[in-house]
Amino acid sequence: MGLEGVVAKRVDAPYRSGRQDSWIKLKCVNSDTFPIVAFVEKLGARPRKIASLYVGRWEIVTPEDHPMVRR
Repeated sequence: MGLEGVVAKRVDAPYRSGRQDSWIKLKCVNSDTFPIVAFVEKLGARPRKIASLYVGRWEIVTPEDHPMVRR
């Protein structure tokens, strides 16, 4: 895909749309695999383009830690 980094919001700043000083671009130094859980298409783009990706994180949960397991 040719991606070069991730855009993130500073943890101590409120969410505001558009370009803000609280949004920072983080260059990829290490790599990992993340599941894509959703995406948003850029409205009216031809050909269709992705505007945003929502990614998750894999987490190993033991049966003792799972919230659906009765204790």
